[in-house]
Amino acid sequence: MAATDPVASGNRLIDSLPQSDRDALLALAKQVTLETGEVLAEADEPLRYAYFPRNGMVSIVTVVEDGTMVESGTIGNEGMFGIQIVLGAESSPNLRALAQIRTDAMRVEADEFRSLALNASTLQSRLLRYSHVLLVQAAQAVLCNRRHSAEQRCAKWLLFAQDRMGTDRIDLTQEFLSQVLGVRRASVTTVANALRKQGFIAYHRGSITILDRAGLESASCGCYAMIRQEYDRFLKATGVSANG
Repeated sequence: MAATDPVASGNRLIDSLPQSDRDALLALAKQVTLETGEVLAEADEPLRYAYFPRNGMVSIVTVVEDGTMVESGTIGNEGMFGIQIVLGAESSPNLRALAQIRTDAMRVEADEFRSLALNASTLQSRLLRYSHVLLVQAAQAVLCNRRHSAEQRCAKWLLFAQDRMGTDRIDLTQEFLSQVLGVRRASVTTVANALRKQGFIAYHRGSITILDRAGLESASCGCYAMIRQEYDRFLKATGVSANG
């Protein structure tokens, strides 16, 4: 009798693992729902869990001395948050992680995840390759935040949100989007209205609906395509469809 394919976990990094590693990881995992704005990890505090999103998005932000935040990367169902756990770092001095959008995820306690990764060779090699993807994304974010307009960065963020969520409608507040883009709340309205007038999105307080994906891609900076290509290369190397 032929073996049946394992049921997909909803996280493509987990689903790319050999069944033995996958089963071992899922045996330690707990399904959780992260509400919008929920903090997964604070700067300078020990990481308690690793998170594998199934939908939604996790934002990695750098906390500035005055308390403001600058986004350095996003994580969706292609990856995980908590890579530091297997890289020998218990905490990060200036990084905070929070749910950008309501997110279902698999959560594993840090000690258990570290122990598993050290003893599962495929998982370990996959995580090391994934850490390179995160490094590329963080380096590109430095350039993007410095050189590209808020409108370009907003288009990029919406494209990634649609990729991760698989839906045209994205619920979010002006305050949260202003933090992600590093602009004042009034500027969020200006940026959203500019994309709306071009017919790329419908914008209502509390939600954005993508109407023209191709148009939104044209409004985005080149950072979206470059980072997406790096994720696609990573997923292709694991044997998982880049389109999820």
